[in-house]
Amino acid sequence: MDGSVASGIDNEKATTDVDDSRWEAFDISSSEDEYEMDIDDEDSIREKDDEPTSENTSDVVVIKQVTGSSQLDHTKQEDNKDPYDIDAEMSRQRKYEAVRAMIFVSEEAAYYFYNKYAKEHGFSIRREKKKERLDELGTPTIRVSYNRKKGVWTVLRFDENHNHKPATADQIAFMRSHRKIKAHQKSRIMSFGSLFGMRLFNIMRTFISDNGKYSRVGFVRKDLYNMSCREKRKMLAKGDANTTIGIMEKRKRDDPEFYFDYKLGKGGKLLHLFWCDSQSRQDYADFGDVLVFDSTYKTNRYAMPFIPFVGINNHRQTTVFACAIVSDEKEVTYKWLLETFLKAMYQQKPKGIITDGDAAMIAAVGKFFPGVWYRVCTWHIEKNMKKHIDSLAHNEFRSLLYYTTSEQVFEERWRAFVEKHQTELTKEWMKRMYRRKKLWSAAYLANGYFLGMKSNQRSESLNSTLHTHLDFGLTMVDMVVHYENNSSRVREEEARQDTIDSQTVPVAVTRYKDIEMSAARKFTATNFYLVQGELKKIGGLEII
Repeated sequence: MDGSVASGIDNEKATTDVDDSRWEAFDISSSEDEYEMDIDDEDSIREKDDEPTSENTSDVVVIKQVTGSSQLDHTKQEDNKDPYDIDAEMSRQRKYEAVRAMIFVSEEAAYYFYNKYAKEHGFSIRREKKKERLDELGTPTIRVSYNRKKGVWTVLRFDENHNHKPATADQIAFMRSHRKIKAHQKSRIMSFGSLFGMRLFNIMRTFISDNGKYSRVGFVRKDLYNMSCREKRKMLAKGDANTTIGIMEKRKRDDPEFYFDYKLGKGGKLLHLFWCDSQSRQDYADFGDVLVFDSTYKTNRYAMPFIPFVGINNHRQTTVFACAIVSDEKEVTYKWLLETFLKAMYQQKPKGIITDGDAAMIAAVGKFFPGVWYRVCTWHIEKNMKKHIDSLAHNEFRSLLYYTTSEQVFEERWRAFVEKHQTELTKEWMKRMYRRKKLWSAAYLANGYFLGMKSNQRSESLNSTLHTHLDFGLTMVDMVVHYENNSSRVREEEARQDTIDSQTVPVAVTRYKDIEMSAARKFTATNFYLVQGELKKIGGLEII
């Protein structure tokens, strides 16, 4: 009999007052005062499909004696160490006696202790209750029992023998009992996702970077993805659309000026959703002279068009007015959308509108904003041009698109263009473009109010930023959250520029310093430099 184990058994006999005939099996079902738990080496346990049978399991607590042959077989696996090393044996015995004497205030305290021990010694553990695998020898195990009279947990068994090599420090990071996303880590992960719109692989990179290496993070990529899925399922327990509407209702309670509207279809299916917060409504009141929007992005699992309404502020930066998700791109849908937009903005119409070339959108804008300057994005016009006419005609068409001339000159140049480049394949396209000439030709838009913009690049820019964090598997809730995150970034940049302008004054560099200083007091720095640039072009100016 192994000395260290025999010592443990003697201690047990002295403290439990149980006769020798019962040392092989102690029936927990007959004990009224004790509740027992095994914590075993996880890597030594079979898979679920190899559950123990009645022949190798028992609902009893067994204190197994380790025979000399078993100990000898184990030590042979440990790099040919001397199985009769007296110093090593004494060290094991002292450790055994120290652990056997321990008392824990809770089951969790016992688990924490043994899991920490397992991490230091290169193995993983798991909990089992009222189950014993009798045929598993050489498995590191601690068995604790709850004493109801004393209200503490005591150690009944401690076996530190291994039937496999200990894991290295880098390997331990992948073992289940040593992988856990702590509360503060979870909060940080959730903030990365909801506040910054970060993708999961980037979140994992951040944690690895912060900790120096993957083994110090405390969890692996699989844990991060699983936690994210669980949290998303909780959020979407009532359905994606219902959860989204719930988010909108909560924001309305928090912000009385928050506005949202939606339309349901058959079976309660969400067809369209529109929303804007109080800051967006104020921004439109201040900077809503030109409205830019398009519906070319469908970055969600439902392929629903995502439509941000944007403009430019007094720093000539993109500012967000509102956002919408719609189910289709029909004229009736755009009519609902524009009607809702005007309702949210107290019927304030812009002075200029820029959109993509969607026919249904063009028709809806014409009906809801009569008399408002309206142009189709030049980028979309060029994209359309490349699809329909030969590359040799591109530059000539661009001159019609960008060069400002009189309407009469445009008509003459257009006729010449048609005679030179029209074919059976391009005939219908040229007719369509001519009917819409007032939406794209510089000759008809020269006096329009667009604040220098010719395309919906502002909307494209915001969409591009959103697209960095979005993919086609995202839910509607994800879309709403990421949109809010990007709006926050836009406002942060605006606030930063406001701070700079309030604390600094542009320097006058031309001969017309009086004009420059007046402009510096009235305009933001961005607009001041536009004025300054024009002054530099002037050959001479007499100040009266």
